[in-house]
Amino acid sequence: MFEVKKIDDKIRWNNFLLNQPTQTGIFLQSAEWLDFQEIIRHKTLRLGLVDESDALQAVSGIVENILPLSKKYFYIPRGPVMNYELGIKNYEFLIEEILKIAKKEKTFFLRIEPINQNLKSEILNL
Repeated sequence: MFEVKKIDDKIRWNNFLLNQPTQTGIFLQSAEWLDFQEIIRHKTLRLGLVDESDALQAVSGIVENILPLSKKYFYIPRGPVMNYELGIKNYEFLIEEILKIAKKEKTFFLRIEPINQNLKSEILNL
């Protein structure tokens, strides 16, 4: 069983990213990039999909962007990044949990940019 929870440990976060086979673009999901976003006054959220042993299986660095007329949206640049062996169902679970948070935060929309090309195709077929 998987659970989505906030991840505060930056070393754990970055180690997960560095151990993924597809490392192209992971800088935009790194703890340092999310810290920079906070410096320039964007709210961020670091969510992880963890298994029963609390091992990270996916991470999603979310940046909140403000639009005109007091609207906002969540942006996940080059992510979420996940252990793609888990399959599309676990990806769906992660996105559903993010959407629940987005709804609670009254965001206008969620923008994602998954790195894995096969996953992009599967998402389009949902």
